[in-house]
Amino acid sequence: MNIFKRDIDNNDASIHVDKIPASREMHSGKIMLLALLCMPFLTPLAVFSANRIAVAVNGDSNDCMKVGGKCHGGYVYCLGKNCPSLPAGKTGGIIAPTDLITSDTTGWQVDTNHDGLAWGGYKSEVGVGAQNDNNGLNNTSTIYTALTAQGIIAKTYAAGICHIYTGPNGTDRAGTWYLPAINELMQIQRNVIPLNTAGAQFSDWGNANGYYWSSTESDAYDASILSFTYSDSEPNISPKAASAAVRCVKAF
Repeated sequence: MNIFKRDIDNNDASIHVDKIPASREMHSGKIMLLALLCMPFLTPLAVFSANRIAVAVNGDSNDCMKVGGKCHGGYVYCLGKNCPSLPAGKTGGIIAPTDLITSDTTGWQVDTNHDGLAWGGYKSEVGVGAQNDNNGLNNTSTIYTALTAQGIIAKTYAAGICHIYTGPNGTDRAGTWYLPAINELMQIQRNVIPLNTAGAQFSDWGNANGYYWSSTESDAYDASILSFTYSDSEPNISPKAASAAVRCVKAF
């Protein structure tokens, strides 16, 4: 009696037939008939499963289930309970592949010179809704609403440019990406920098000098920043009118 099993390697996913020893072979007619009837359903399922696994082994699919893995055009920086804040139904957090700066045509572009942006709203306190250490999504939405009401254009400040960012492929709706809160930024610093994730390099030169804005406001004059020059630096505050680098994140 024959039995099907899956044998998967890096280059091929196929179904092989192995022989069961005679001592284990069961008495027959009805069992064989049942096996033959089930084969049309078993075989496609086995082939599908084998191919799906082989694709993952060959690296042809997004690697969203490990920190540092490429996922939805960005890189995973936290998963599950390790994320400081995660909306219901979401698996983890990813960072955009590049820093952003204002563009007159598209609203944003890659910040190749690491010039950075202001936090925005200097001398004007957004308030408690923008002062959370963990929830950058809520901070960003609050900042965007407050500064828009003041007539400040979104692409000219850190949280605003993240709010209007539609992702590396331009397919996300506005409001999907956000400026990370200070604890989310620390999670990125500690998880991603030590991995030296290819394509996710962070600024340590230019006008930004290795500092990244968080969405966590301190008061009317200052907001929290973090240096990415080292993987163990601690948060500081900076005047909101100063320039620091901007890296957006989103939940997936």
